[in-house]
Amino acid sequence: MDKQTWTYDEPRHRMIEAESLARRVTILLLAAACITGDATGMTPEWQGPFFPNPRTEHAMAFDSVRGVTVLFGGELLNLNSETWEWDGHSWTLRSTSGPSPRYGHAMSYDVGRGVTVLLGGSPGGSETWEWDGVSWTQRAGSGPSPRFRHAMSYDANRCVTVLFGGSSYSGVLTPLRDTWEWDGATWTQRANSGPSPRDAHAMSYDAGRGVNVLFGGSSGGSETWEWDGVTWTQRANSGPSPRYAHAMSYDAGRGVNVLFGGSSGGSETWEWDGVTWTQRANSGPSPRYAHAMAYDAGRGVTVLFSGFDNAYNGETWVWDGVTWTLRSSSGPRPREGHAMAYDASRGVTVLYGGNTWYFPQTYSGETWEWDGVSWTHRASTGPGMRFNHAMAYDSGRDITVLFGGWTIGGAVNNETWEWNGISWTQRATSGPSPRAYHSIAYDVGRGVTVLFGGETLHAEHFLGDTWEWNGVSWTQRASSGPSPRSSHAMAYDASRGVTVLFGGHLGGSEVDGETWEWDGVSWTQRSSSGPIPRGWYAMAYDAGRRLTVLYGGSPGGGFTDDTWEWNGAAWSLRVSSGPSMRYEHAMVYDVGRRVCVLFGGYGIFGLSAETWEYNACVATEPPEILSHPQSRMTLVGGTTVFSVEAAEDTSGLSYKWRKDGVELMDNDRIVGTATDTLTITSLALDDTGSYDVLIANSCGEIASAAAQLRVRPMFTPLQAIPVEKQSIVNQ
Repeated sequence: MDKQTWTYDEPRHRMIEAESLARRVTILLLAAACITGDATGMTPEWQGPFFPNPRTEHAMAFDSVRGVTVLFGGELLNLNSETWEWDGHSWTLRSTSGPSPRYGHAMSYDVGRGVTVLLGGSPGGSETWEWDGVSWTQRAGSGPSPRFRHAMSYDANRCVTVLFGGSSYSGVLTPLRDTWEWDGATWTQRANSGPSPRDAHAMSYDAGRGVNVLFGGSSGGSETWEWDGVTWTQRANSGPSPRYAHAMSYDAGRGVNVLFGGSSGGSETWEWDGVTWTQRANSGPSPRYAHAMAYDAGRGVTVLFSGFDNAYNGETWVWDGVTWTLRSSSGPRPREGHAMAYDASRGVTVLYGGNTWYFPQTYSGETWEWDGVSWTHRASTGPGMRFNHAMAYDSGRDITVLFGGWTIGGAVNNETWEWNGISWTQRATSGPSPRAYHSIAYDVGRGVTVLFGGETLHAEHFLGDTWEWNGVSWTQRASSGPSPRSSHAMAYDASRGVTVLFGGHLGGSEVDGETWEWDGVSWTQRSSSGPIPRGWYAMAYDAGRRLTVLYGGSPGGGFTDDTWEWNGAAWSLRVSSGPSMRYEHAMVYDVGRRVCVLFGGYGIFGLSAETWEYNACVATEPPEILSHPQSRMTLVGGTTVFSVEAAEDTSGLSYKWRKDGVELMDNDRIVGTATDTLTITSLALDDTGSYDVLIANSCGEIASAAAQLRVRPMFTPLQAIPVEKQSIVNQ
């Protein structure tokens, strides 16, 4: 078998922009009340990824003691060293250390010793590793010769792990036919005969009959072989068509060996009962190869993850003996150059397009939405396949706006499209010139979408013009300000009413580290320090904490993984851990859940389909209210004063007064003092109202107190009737 069939080379240098996404600044009651993490001593943190990246040539085994399916390694353009576990409901990343990144290795679970055994892979050589559910331990450096695309299964009757075949590689692929067994201490070669030399075959242990079943492979045709611990016996030469890179596992509940997919297997599901093969289904997972399967004995299902089906996917399927069911998906396929925007009216992050593959280069025209738990594919029609376009959410019209980008054939365009949550509508083909690598952000204060810069040609014709879209037409607002650039990002800072721009590419390998702000009239350079100059990063405005968050990018070459925050005066480096180094990803702020959502990009593991969330708001108890408004009767035309006090340092707190549920104007309150006072004047006859005060911590969680006010047409002594305090979380 030709090695090139299996090896996906890392793409060479590409000019790709990390999309900056516009923010809808919510008018949620407490969004503007929050402060920076520094002021409260909170530690920001990244959470994720929530799913394994799509991959091929990984390995899986079911840990029957802990009831989880263990996954290690694999390939997505580059190699992987992650250990994941599937508990039947969700995936959990357990480790990123242990065996080096590799693909084409094999694993099986040793139930007698309670460990998952791994051997070989490329470039894993002949290493033997064991996973005990907490950490990996290297056990042996000798035994079978270095190899990959071999197969292993655990013989529970004889308490040994059985290995057969694979290929060695030293400039030329050499298929192998040796049989080895591992007893937990030593590898022993048992045979060098039986099935012909091969790799990319599949093997499982049939516990009901006490034999290891092998099918197919690179030179195996439709042969079915069985190993009884002493000899190999060919049992059949018919059944599934010849194939390689399929997967197989033993269903102990039904006493059959289940096989799915492979190089020419389509969506076929076959079962071997020890006598004959029976095709059970031709639907379920899409046709694929280089996937992995394991039997979950606790739930009685066969688990399948990922593989290659003309592109990488991150699907988790289960087979119950009758039907395949999709249980989980990483969502959109791995990509870069996509764009995202947060739709506050529906509480979802919208993703469109991107570059999903390089051999040949493939663009996406899909629309996906993330609700904080899962991705949903919403549409495959609309603006058409493209990447390095830009998107922003227009909160005034509840519409997501998309402009420009690269399309098939390497052309740029100046189309304006809008997504209403159901379908895309093309709105304009005039305005800014055709471009890609530009950025847009929605200015909620003025109700316009702001666009700056980009480039028009691969020859790096950079732009420095500023445009605004009002929902009907584009207007050019400025041709001066930041120098012409591409692959920069922008975000709208609602607390200060400005659009923030950072960095970008200026030409050749030159990148910029300037911070600029647009107030709707002119650009002002605010800083030339902070993050190192870069392009292809992502930026989002955290409305809860009044900060602009920046992640990753490329400083003219390579990748970064740093997280920075801009408070309007200076940049602060917050965390240096989280998603792996990458560029060409996209990020938005989900105001409903108070997290920055990041998806995809290109990094050290190739194209990514990872979803991460940045939660800089670590929940704490709402501040206690020591004193609270009281019910009062007062004089017509007179003045009444309500006061409230919090039982902690108020330097990081905010107070909101409301009457009948409607927030009062800023000049009716004092914010950030130990005792906040509301003064009500010019009271009218029979003016009756319900007043309440909200005190917010930095995560937007609140405590509240309420009072009733009744105005009498004559002088009446003030009467104070305490009203019981109440706590409301995440109002």
